[in-house]
Amino acid sequence: MFGLAKGGHTQMITFVIIIIVWIAIFYFISVVPQKKRKQKQQALFSDLKDGDVIVTIGGVRGEYAGDKDDQFIYIRVDKGVKLTIKRSAIGGRLPNNS
Repeated sequence: MFGLAKGGHTQMITFVIIIIVWIAIFYFISVVPQKKRKQKQQALFSDLKDGDVIVTIGGVRGEYAGDKDDQFIYIRVDKGVKLTIKRSAIGGRLPNNS
């Protein structure tokens, strides 16, 4: 079939199986963890309330002070000092007593 020599068909099937395995490995190593991180981050965004202590990916610590719009939020870093940061720059939430 298709001019394959004896045993060529088996080699082609083996090659296709190897490619499929590599695609599956790539998917589970890169795509699945990224989806989990994104879901965790979305949960953090939706659970934020005024006074929650957050830290940015740059290390700035402050209290959540409200939404500016769907992409940006305000954080209070000191009395009378508010910063506008992008939601994706939130690194995590700290315990309120820290």
